[in-house]
Amino acid sequence: GNYMFDNLNIDKNTPYKKIYKNKRIAIVGPAPYLVGKGMGRTFDNYDFVIRFQKAHPVLPLRWKDYGKRTSALYHCMSQTSRNGGPISYAELLKEDAWLVSAFPNVYPFNKDIAAMDKERPRPLKWHMPDEKLFYEVRSILKSRPNTGFMSIIDLLGTDASSIDIYGMTFFKGKPGEPQYIKEYRDISYSQLIKNTEKVTHRQGPQIFLFKKIVKYFNNITIDNTLKKV
Repeated sequence: GNYMFDNLNIDKNTPYKKIYKNKRIAIVGPAPYLVGKGMGRTFDNYDFVIRFQKAHPVLPLRWKDYGKRTSALYHCMSQTSRNGGPISYAELLKEDAWLVSAFPNVYPFNKDIAAMDKERPRPLKWHMPDEKLFYEVRSILKSRPNTGFMSIIDLLGTDASSIDIYGMTFFKGKPGEPQYIKEYRDISYSQLIKNTEKVTHRQGPQIFLFKKIVKYFNNITIDNTLKKV
C-alpha cells in the first residue's frame, strides 16, 4: 500500500499510466552539472525518457550529455518564455512522445490548457493529472509544486520498475552558479532565489518531501549530485 499520498494511484488505469508498467524510466532534468558527463547514451537506453518544459527538443549539442530521446514532456502549459516556453508539437509527434500537463485542468492552469488544446494536433498523445492528487500535494507543501516535482509525483502513480532521476537541483546546485543550462532558462542564481522565495514554488518544503519520497519508494533512485541536496 502507499501511505504517503491518498490519491497517488487515482488515475493508474489511464492509457498514459499503463505504458510504464514494469518499465525503466529516466527523468532527465536541465541542471548544468550533467554537462561533460557524457551520459546521453545511458539515458537513451532507458525504456522511457522524461523531460520538462524547455528541455525539449534537445539541442544536438546536448545529445552527448542529455540524450536525444523524449518519451514524455511534462509542461506547465504556459508557453511564455518565462514559464514553460513554446511546445514543439511537431517534434513530439515525430518522436511519438506524450505531452503531459504538470497540473490539472483547474484555475489558474485551465486558461493555458485551453489555449494549448486549441492548437494541439489531434494525433498527439496527451495526458493531464487528476486534480485530487495536485490539491493533496499542494496542501502538504503549503505551496505549489513545480513542474519537475509534479512529474515525479505523477510517475510514482505508475507500476514502473524503476524511476531514476538525474539533472535536478531544487536550486541547491553550486551557490552563485546557474541552476539550469542556458537555453532552458537563462537566469542568475541570485535572481532565481529571490523569485522562488517570493512566489509560488517554495523550494524548502519540496526538498523535504522529495527526501521522504526517495526514502519511502524503493523504485526511485537519484544521481549522486542530487543526493547532496
